[in-house]
Amino acid sequence: MEGGKIEKSTGKTISHCAVAWLSDGKFSGQTITGGADGNLYHWIGVKAKSNVANNKGPVQSVVC
Repeated sequence: MEGGKIEKSTGKTISHCAVAWLSDGKFSGQTITGGADGNLYHWIGVKAKSNVANNKGPVQSVVC
């Protein structure tokens, strides 16, 4: 992730406009972001662990 954008393996850049830090000590250093592509991304450190299709529009708010 650089400058608030993720580059997928397809080379497509995705903007992220929502972020929430997981506050439970068990998940230290992990975040959830919402992308303009409608997906939620689970981050561990600087790598996206997984993404979940959420809807057809951008994710503008994330709360943990």
